[in-house]
Amino acid sequence: MSTERPYAAAKFGVWGLTQATALDGRPFGIVASCLHPGNVLVERRQESGQESDDEPMMSIETISEAALAMLTLPPHVNMLEAIVLPVGQDYLGRG
Repeated sequence: MSTERPYAAAKFGVWGLTQATALDGRPFGIVASCLHPGNVLVERRQESGQESDDEPMMSIETISEAALAMLTLPPHVNMLEAIVLPVGQDYLGRG
């Protein structure tokens, strides 16, 4: 079995949990959001030698700014989902 299948299933599970939490939390003023980051340049990817780590990357600061944008919306607004990735990234996801 491909290692990408369990990864894809886990991502889908997180997304489903986000949707359920967002719906169930509404009456209590609770929001839930899901941030899908593309390629982020973290230490393990800088010199891994793997082909996938040669793709365009964005900084940790960039994805942090996206998370902060989601968190600082007015209390009556929820950005349920956001996909943030480098413009030149070859894939929209791996799974």
